[in-house]
Amino acid sequence: MPNVLSDRQNRSEGSISSVDGPGFPWLVYRDLEQLCVRYLDWVDPLQHSDAARSRTRLAVENFASAGGAEIQMELERLMAAGDDVQRLIPYWNDWYLADRMSLPVNSNPFYLLRLPSAEQAAQAAKLAFAACAFYLSVESGEMEPDLLKGEPLCMEQYKCMFGTARIPGLGEDAFTGLPSSQYSSDSPRHIVVIRRGSYFKIKVIDDIGRILSPSNLEHLFRDIIGNNISDPFPVGALTSLERDRWARARGLLLATEPRNRLALDDIEGSLFTLSLDESAPKSRDEAARVLLHGDPGERWFDKAIQIIVCSNGVAGLNFEHSHIDGSPMARFVRFLTGPLADPVSGVFETVPLVLEFCLSDLIREEIRAACSEHISVGKANLICSLDFESFGKELIKGLNFSPDAFIMVALQLAQQRTWGYCRSIFESVMLRSFYRGRTEAMRPISRQSIDFVEAMDNRTVSKSRKRKALLEAGSEHVRRIGQCLNGEGVEGHLQALLLLWKKNHSGSRTPDIFSDGAWHDLTRNVFSTSTTDVEG
Repeated sequence: MPNVLSDRQNRSEGSISSVDGPGFPWLVYRDLEQLCVRYLDWVDPLQHSDAARSRTRLAVENFASAGGAEIQMELERLMAAGDDVQRLIPYWNDWYLADRMSLPVNSNPFYLLRLPSAEQAAQAAKLAFAACAFYLSVESGEMEPDLLKGEPLCMEQYKCMFGTARIPGLGEDAFTGLPSSQYSSDSPRHIVVIRRGSYFKIKVIDDIGRILSPSNLEHLFRDIIGNNISDPFPVGALTSLERDRWARARGLLLATEPRNRLALDDIEGSLFTLSLDESAPKSRDEAARVLLHGDPGERWFDKAIQIIVCSNGVAGLNFEHSHIDGSPMARFVRFLTGPLADPVSGVFETVPLVLEFCLSDLIREEIRAACSEHISVGKANLICSLDFESFGKELIKGLNFSPDAFIMVALQLAQQRTWGYCRSIFESVMLRSFYRGRTEAMRPISRQSIDFVEAMDNRTVSKSRKRKALLEAGSEHVRRIGQCLNGEGVEGHLQALLLLWKKNHSGSRTPDIFSDGAWHDLTRNVFSTSTTDVEG
């Protein structure tokens, strides 16, 4: 039974404003009994003894018959009413904003864009102009909705992309700058260009919604590149710190001088930042390192979107993940890399404004430390990309097999051959069929997939039996994906119950189901996977 409040057939196609809200059902996690059945099914192949399975079953039965039933009723009431939706539907926003780790490497993803070769200023101008055009289509409500099998998807995340930023706080961050539903005089119109630790505010959209022409943008960017202004104490480096530490540094920055708040407001409230990097990566892996972490003096990791253009024209994006997932970013990437229909552009007077900070000695020391630590983190991480060209998804589809299932089963076979057993894999499944839906954590390891990987290298098993085991593993994978798409996933439901339990029972012991080893084995992301099929 799908966990929805209303039938999807009532939705109507149209602009963002006509698709959101009542046009989408709220995601409501229902049926605790079926959740427990699915949970036992999902954790079973990760357990290696009958004793462990017995402990897990007992913990699940106790949860279902005792406190779990009460908290399930409360969860259904909240979700049906849409209350506290950002914290419970699903738990991602709270999970991200409460995480205290630094954003680069740990949280912010990146895209390396496939673009024709171009000089740095020209490439930056094209991307900035296209990004502004995309923003205006979102703000005006003219963007056609995304579709999944002909059904429109919730477009709420697009409103989080521009003019927004994550703000550090002690214990939990905030997300600021969510716009009104229509472009207005209060809508952001400027970007911030980052070059050699300096920050330049540039108005790129005028009062009537015209975007500064690409040729004018290129001229401005060329001037910034040529003037060689640099700052040995780039405040943006502080955004690479662990979140509580950055929150304390930000507090000191605000207390030092009133103009610091104005500069922060301009950066955090900009449409996006554009980094004109001095790096010149010669390979895809080098470019990936630049886009994943890069020079901390050329970044502002709190911004929802950072466009990064290297000195040789190589370009990409780094984005803050708390309110944006991969599927909206994929559409943005397609727009940036595709042909651009001429939006309304214009020539109007705009002069780059250098944003200045007043820094205390303590803040300068923290910036030095942030730069040094960030560079060390970058050196400690290895990025290696692989092109597999022997065959692709079309061949797999031709064999009536899911390409996604094929990759996940292959990852499990690789684990079996490396370690002799399989560890949990995270696969993201979008929930945008629901209002404000984010993603569900799908766990691909099943009893069927384990049967296949164990049979694959067993010489006593026939090829026909191996083929049958592979098809069964693929079918189970597709079934689980379907459950997650329909809001019937396991992990999101249990995480919501756990969050609500902690909220209502502060200081008390959590139910055994969440301290049991099976929960740890399931939710520990030994492998975290995501898929993109766009030009990046």
